[in-house]
Amino acid sequence: MDLHPDYWAAAKRYIPQAKRIPDKFHVVQRLNQAIDEALRELVYKQTGTLARGIPRDQRWIIRKHLKNQTNFQKLEKLKTDNQQLFDLYLLKDYFTQFFEFQASELAAAQKFLVEWVTEAWATGIKAFQDFAHYVRRNYEPLLQIIQTGRTSSICEGINNKISTLKSIAYGYHLIDYFKLKILQRCGVLGMPTNHTKTS
Repeated sequence: MDLHPDYWAAAKRYIPQAKRIPDKFHVVQRLNQAIDEALRELVYKQTGTLARGIPRDQRWIIRKHLKNQTNFQKLEKLKTDNQQLFDLYLLKDYFTQFFEFQASELAAAQKFLVEWVTEAWATGIKAFQDFAHYVRRNYEPLLQIIQTGRTSSICEGINNKISTLKSIAYGYHLIDYFKLKILQRCGVLGMPTNHTKTS
């Protein structure tokens, strides 16, 4: 589930047996936001201007996984132009290796997080320190990803279906009818049977 405290408070009240397992997409999304903010922070520190002058291709290159890079000349140029940003990019990319741990490697996964947080904090970049604090605050839920091998992707899919239903109907007057439509759309009630008109 989303790691927002309100979601977890509701889950503890209505489904206390549930485990708090975040979706790794949300974690990586937050990490990408951190590298974007780090870019702005670094450029401002180094030039006293906003990051608008940075070429768009360099903006995108810091979001792409290292293993998916194809234009290494641009990557080398990034290293030459801004070594500190290049190091942050490598640190960001390194974090994604956390999701490759298996349940049998839980202790190693925990050690990985601790060491990564320490390294991120040592950068002195606020955006990375904020993300490091986010990771440290959510050690246990993040480790549940490794321990259970599960994500909240099913919940995300259900939420998407609910949002689609709301947009199609422009809202529902009766909450009970809306609940029935959700159950039907999610396959719990099955699809309605077509009846032939009799004379």
